[in-house]
Amino acid sequence: MKRVQILMVLIGCILLLTGLVVHQSLGVIFLIIGVTMILFGIIKETAKK
Repeated sequence: MKRVQILMVLIGCILLLTGLVVHQSLGVIFLIIGVTMILFGIIKETAKK
């Protein structure tokens, strides 16, 4: 995995945790962005193989 993808997954995890803690409409947005970033990072990695 490249550093950019690891960074994307880490930021995604942080956003996901923030979304879980906040529990409002903003929290839901953070949650969706976090999950999307994690999935995008993983999909990009598996697509290269």
